[in-house]
Amino acid sequence: GVGGGESWDESEHWLELAVAVDYSLIEFHGERLQQYLVALLNI
Repeated sequence: GVGGGESWDESEHWLELAVAVDYSLIEFHGERLQQYLVALLNI
């Protein structure tokens, strides 16, 4: 229904924002962020 469509749009916008933030963090922190992400994946 329409409600489902709205939820999908919101999730898409959130995903786009998350991706944009991820890229900005990578550009800002560089290798340190990569090491941090690797540490998280190892948990």
